[in-house]
Amino acid sequence: MKLIRKKITIHGGNELFILKPCDISKSVTAGHDNKGFVLIWGNGSGYQFLAECFSIAASLQKNEILYIPIRYCPSDDFKETFNGFEYNYNIVCVNYCETQISLKDIEEILKIKIYTEETIILMPDVNTEYIDRWKTNRRLTVKIHRTNMYISTNRDGFHSLSRGACNLTEYGDEFINDYLPHMHYDWHENTSTSVGITLYYWHDK
Repeated sequence: MKLIRKKITIHGGNELFILKPCDISKSVTAGHDNKGFVLIWGNGSGYQFLAECFSIAASLQKNEILYIPIRYCPSDDFKETFNGFEYNYNIVCVNYCETQISLKDIEEILKIKIYTEETIILMPDVNTEYIDRWKTNRRLTVKIHRTNMYISTNRDGFHSLSRGACNLTEYGDEFINDYLPHMHYDWHENTSTSVGITLYYWHDK
């Protein structure tokens, strides 16, 4: 996967790196229902993209953040089916074992206009093996803040999300009637404000 890698100098002279995929799927969107239920929607192609993104997130190094700006154009059918939901939140992935940084600081960092950048290529190793639950329990935090969805977990957590996204690719890009496959990730959250995330298959008619 080709990514833009931005290097930003923050307070104390520390450096932080933001990775952004060059080719972002237009078949993915992220949001919530205003009641704490958080979702990512996508078709088979969208979930192939996400499987690779979560795989890369599993390998984030110290002070690296994966930033995925979302620009999904919803159909009337989508808006009718998910009436009352907010969507098109950008996805921000942080490996909490490597990068200890607050949401407030990330928000400010994403606004910084002075940086250097380079194009890099990372080869995602999409996980297809089941991750033991004890490796992920209480190790996932998902929060919505302003226009971003923050997903913070460890290497095993992102590999598990990558596996789930990969499993949803098997449904392809054709409309499925009367059944919408989905996968829940809650893992007994470690915060009272995060209820996990649901990967939800969706394809327009």
